[in-house]
Amino acid sequence: MLLTAAGCTGADTAPQPSIGALTAGPTPGQAEQANSPYPDAVAVIGHSGATGLNSDPERPLQDVPKNSWATGTNPEIDSVYSRVLALNPAAEDGNTNLAVDGSGLPSLLRQARKLSDLERAPELVLVQTIDNDMECDGTDEENLQPFAEGLSEVLDVLGTGLPDADVVIVSQWWTAEKYAAVAVPLSPLEFAGDGPCDLVDTATGQLLPERVAGLQAIADAYQAQVDTVCAAHANCRTDEGAASTMVVTEEDLSFDFVHLSVAGHHKLADTVWPALYPNAP
Repeated sequence: MLLTAAGCTGADTAPQPSIGALTAGPTPGQAEQANSPYPDAVAVIGHSGATGLNSDPERPLQDVPKNSWATGTNPEIDSVYSRVLALNPAAEDGNTNLAVDGSGLPSLLRQARKLSDLERAPELVLVQTIDNDMECDGTDEENLQPFAEGLSEVLDVLGTGLPDADVVIVSQWWTAEKYAAVAVPLSPLEFAGDGPCDLVDTATGQLLPERVAGLQAIADAYQAQVDTVCAAHANCRTDEGAASTMVVTEEDLSFDFVHLSVAGHHKLADTVWPALYPNAP
C-alpha cells in the first residue's frame, strides 16, 4: 500500500538537558535570546516520515534521527531545528524526536503524553500523521470520524500539557500523481495489487489512473479532518499544504521508494520552513 508501509518500530529521543542546566541563571546574551521570535526547543511526533528511517542506504531498516527533516542535526539536512538554532542560540540541544515508525493515532497519543512530561518543554511541536491511519480497504469513509476524534484527543493532550507551544501539523509531502510519476517506474511490482490504494494492475503492470485519483481522494478526506480539528484548537495550526507542494524526484526517495533520502529530508525541511516562519531571513 502506497506510503503506509512501516519499518521497524522504536522511538528515538534526543538527550535532555540536566536539571542544573534548566535552573541555572542566564548567561550573557540569554536575555536578548529570550525575546527571540524563534523557539528555544523543537520537538516532533509522528510516524517514520520523521525518524529518518532508511535515509542512510548503509543502515537499511534503521532509524537515523540525525537525518530527520524536523529535528535532525546532519548539516546536509538543514532541518527545521537546525534553522531555528541558527537564529536562536538558546535552542542548543533543544531537539526532541519522539516519532515512532508505523505510528497511527494510538501511538501519536502516547507520544503526545510523553512530550507533555518533558522537563524542557518544546515551544514548537511538529506533527506528521495521516499515512498509517489510512485504511485503503474500502472503509476509509467510516474511519474519518474516529480519526478526527483521535486527533482531537492528541491536540487536547498537547494543549493541556504544553499550553504555550506552537503545534504545527504538516501536510503529506506527496500527492498521488506526483509520487506515482516518480516511484512507480522505479519498481512497478511494489505498487501492484487489488486494493484501492494499489496503483498498478497486477496482471498488466500498468499504472491505473483511477486508482491514483482514488488514493488522492482518500488522502484529501483525511487532510480535511486535520484542517477542521486543528482549527478548533487554539494552539494548533497547519502548514496550509506547504509540504504537499514538494517536487519529488528519484533522488529524494530512499531505496524502499517509500521514505525520504537525505536529499528528500533536506527538501522537505526547505519546503516547510517558509510556512513555519514566513519572515525568517
